[in-house]
Amino acid sequence: MMALPANLHFLSFDKEKLGKIWEELKDFCWYLGEGEYSDPVFFTKVFTAPDSVILESSYGYFVIERIKQGNRAEVHLPLTDHKLSAHIPDIQAGLVWLFTEFDLRRVETNIYGFQRAVRRFLTKIGFQHEGTLRKRAMVRGEWRDVEMYSILREEIFNG
Repeated sequence: MMALPANLHFLSFDKEKLGKIWEELKDFCWYLGEGEYSDPVFFTKVFTAPDSVILESSYGYFVIERIKQGNRAEVHLPLTDHKLSAHIPDIQAGLVWLFTEFDLRRVETNIYGFQRAVRRFLTKIGFQHEGTLRKRAMVRGEWRDVEMYSILREEIFNG
């Protein structure tokens, strides 16, 4: 097992602690849609799944789910510190760990079309826009577009 970058550590799969994290992040959970993730029981179930890993840092969380060893994973970055650019090197180091640890070809993420700052942040990290799923998710009573981004193994190691 490759050592984690210094500023990241594994979050234990303690359901009580995850409940507290959901409380901390519930104001951010709208970005996950008005469906399952807004429910603390579902939130806990998803993030204690065997194909999920949560890393914790001083600036938020590095949520990795739907890990398919040797293939792909999805990553979500609910950051509690909004100075996003300051954390680019740390997040890139986390991505190197993720690609190496699970021998991935690609890492994917989705954001809402209106999240311009997140879009800029993802491209600074090295993610590429792959497409837009029009009116894909219900957010605060309105159908919203979802933008898909990915970064490939060769982009993180040769970029």
